[in-house]
Amino acid sequence: MLPAAGAADPPYMQLVLTRRTLSGRFDAPAVRVAARIAASALVVGVAYLAAAWYAGVAPFRASAPAPYSQGSVLRAIPFDAPLPYDRTLLVAGRGGALPYHVVWTSARPPDAVGLEVLEHLRNSPKWQLTERTALAGAFTTHLARLAANGQMTHFAELSVRPYGAGSLITFDFTPIPTAFAPK
Repeated sequence: MLPAAGAADPPYMQLVLTRRTLSGRFDAPAVRVAARIAASALVVGVAYLAAAWYAGVAPFRASAPAPYSQGSVLRAIPFDAPLPYDRTLLVAGRGGALPYHVVWTSARPPDAVGLEVLEHLRNSPKWQLTERTALAGAFTTHLARLAANGQMTHFAELSVRPYGAGSLITFDFTPIPTAFAPK
């Protein structure tokens, strides 16, 4: 049944219909609905931008860390690398022959560092020497890290030199295939 002429629209129709009065203004219910929709869109947009800023994602994304920054290189070192425990970082960055280059110092002499490296190699099923080098005094040797299936995952060059009363330890390495190293 249709409402009588001049009777007000039912409430549900007032929200849907936009009627103009004789003065050309919109009825109050339609204006309130439009204002609520606009306010909701504004709140959602501001909430997204605040969350994106807090999380550091687009459009507020910080630039990616440099692939050879000190932190990036230290995170790339295999967790089971045969390195001495008592070492102090000097420098970490891009290497020459191999992509990653890290230099540490140790308070212990090169002979003691070499013995610790040998102990690590004996206890590690993954790391192997690729050449017969005496790990005593000053030495440079090459290491390979093998996966369970026998494929090489990392190649490294470990060098230990006297440095004052202690040692200078240089570890250059790359993942295999080398395409996994950043450009």
